Amino acid sequence: MSKTRDEVKRKLGIINQLKLNKVGPVRLLEELSSKTPQKLWLQTINEQTLDPFHHKITVTGEALNNEIIAEFMSKLDGSAIFQNVRLGASRL
Repeated sequence: MSKTRDEVKRKLGIINQLKLNKVGPVRLLEELSSKTPQKLWLQTINEQTLDPFHHKITVTGEALNNEIIAEFMSKLDGSAIFQNVRLGASRL
């Protein structure tokens, strides 16, 4: 009986953690919007679920210059929901 109760508690803990880590599309878009500087235009946003706790977000777009890209990356890096912010490519 105790073993079953412990297993149920463990599973409920996992469910609660999944709920806490869930980043819905509305929150994701809201965060991207609030971090996007003027003169930077997002063109595509793709999300890939790696596992229940990790997602990979890829964005493409255009900016007036590299300083604006650096500002955007810095803002994303300081965000509560984005981690490991990396620049894939930049062309002039």
